[in-house]
Amino acid sequence: MTHRKPESGRSPAHARARTPDATRVAAQASPPAPGSRWLAPAFVAAVALIAYHNSLAGPFIFDDLDSIVGNVRIRHLWPLASVVAGTARPLVALSFAVNYALGGLDVHGYHALNLSIHALAALTLFAILRRTFAGPRLGARYAGAADGLALAAAMLWAAHPLNTQAVTYVVQRSESLASLLYLVTLYAVIRGAASARHARPWYAVAAAACAIGAAAKPLVVSAPLVVLLYDRFFLAESFGAALRRRGALYAALAASWLVAIGLAIAAPDTAAGFRLETATPLAYAATQPGVVCHYLKLAFWPDPLVLDYGWPLAKSAGEILAPGLVLAAIAAVTLRESLRLRALGFLGLWFLLVLAPSSSLFPINDPAFEHRMYLPLVAPIVLVVVGGYEILVLRLGLRRAAAALAILAVIASSALTIRRNRDYRSEIAIWSDVVAKRPSSPRGNMNLGRALLRVHEAAGAMPHLENAVRLAPRYPEARNNLGAALAEQGRLEDATAEFRAALALVPSMTDARANLERALLRQARYEEALAQCDVLVREQPGDQELHADLGTALVGLGRQAEAVAAYEQALRLGPGSAQIHNNLGIALVRLGRNDEAVAHFREALRLQPDFTPARQNLERAQRRGG
Repeated sequence: MTHRKPESGRSPAHARARTPDATRVAAQASPPAPGSRWLAPAFVAAVALIAYHNSLAGPFIFDDLDSIVGNVRIRHLWPLASVVAGTARPLVALSFAVNYALGGLDVHGYHALNLSIHALAALTLFAILRRTFAGPRLGARYAGAADGLALAAAMLWAAHPLNTQAVTYVVQRSESLASLLYLVTLYAVIRGAASARHARPWYAVAAAACAIGAAAKPLVVSAPLVVLLYDRFFLAESFGAALRRRGALYAALAASWLVAIGLAIAAPDTAAGFRLETATPLAYAATQPGVVCHYLKLAFWPDPLVLDYGWPLAKSAGEILAPGLVLAAIAAVTLRESLRLRALGFLGLWFLLVLAPSSSLFPINDPAFEHRMYLPLVAPIVLVVVGGYEILVLRLGLRRAAAALAILAVIASSALTIRRNRDYRSEIAIWSDVVAKRPSSPRGNMNLGRALLRVHEAAGAMPHLENAVRLAPRYPEARNNLGAALAEQGRLEDATAEFRAALALVPSMTDARANLERALLRQARYEEALAQCDVLVREQPGDQELHADLGTALVGLGRQAEAVAAYEQALRLGPGSAQIHNNLGIALVRLGRNDEAVAHFREALRLQPDFTPARQNLERAQRRGG
């Protein structure tokens, strides 16, 4: 199809298109050949699959450990209230529960669902862009190229390595799932506006997707405003016309704000991890221009990518002023283009408004995380694709060169994403990557040390944990894990000091208290260990191991009868443990209950036939009993 410039001499991407002419041109666009209409969506899905095929075996990392591995609420699907209780993202918790019901803690299923969500989001983006380019406002210039432009943009977005954190890092399903529902909301409105007969069902889909999306992540709060802006830019003659035609729809979309507010009140969203600095709204806002400029740099040059920046708050004028001017320039261009109802203005508004919940005045746990660019990334990608089409095809007539460049960009992006996914192959690999790129990150050093500690590499963990404590002396998790490394090396006095330091910072830190209690037991400091056990048992009455430790402390203090009761309670709480049966037998022997002790030693050997201490205790008890 021949593309003609508008009478003004400006591209409709930068000037208003005349609706009657645009509609006529769009109507004249030849329909796709039978069977070919699914070819472009198939390419989009294939690119997503290829780019993330090596992400499926990556282990649970970082916040996955609390949200999935250690989250007992997702161990069942019913009652539903207990699955979603206490979380600000109930839809995500429910999705984890479904994964657990289907495959337990097999990580492949969790990654497969993340990849499916990403592919669906890319397909929805393709559908939105195709209808927008072929629609009444842009069709005069882009109707004949709508499929190609939408395909190029959707494939680039599906393959872009900046999106890896939202896809490969399992817990960030919250970002990709909320973004999918955000896109579905917009797509349903576009379909409803184009279909007088089926408008209401499509608008119902939009309202439902928006409300459900708010249960995935608060980023959906900007959707009603962005959809209204899209309506004005690409569908309606004025805001008044949009509200007259679809007022009930916008009221329904705005109802999603009630969902977001209700969840924020019922379950404040406290992200996991250690906050290096307490950010006031002003300090957080002053830091965001630098963060947003970094995001934009990664959109065009995605290196280096970092799981956890530990981004410091901006303090100097240089840190604030230069990026602030860049962001102000973007906002000024966006405002100018928006007042003229140019498509470039909508791209700017999309970028700024979708990013606003995490990059404005509302402090979140950390100023910068790459997954926050998942949906805003659409804007710079579409800008590059359309800009390339304008220059290479419409001005220079290099259609094949433009297609070749688009294909090369998709291949390069996919290769970079595949390479980035390799960094997620293990906990040690991803945290080594963080420390290599951000060596002064306390949390990076702490998590690398903890990952090494989990595979019993205490010697390798020590330098990183010591670095974390040196960089952030008031970092309780670093203190606790340093203590664990010291305890594994047999340095129990030093370990005890670190556990106490962690508890001084956070008295409710159960892990540190449990580690302190066990270190005290190993030092035969039974009175001190008993005091810690008493606190822990009150907090976690269903923990079998704590009741067993309580019994051990009581045995050490000569309180055998109480120890027997503690061990018996431990056995009632879970499957039989050879160690607990053996310890209970010892306490019973000291009380003169030899026959009962023999029964427990035998049970310990039944559970663990090579348990030498239990065999020796059984022989002694049998000799004692004749």
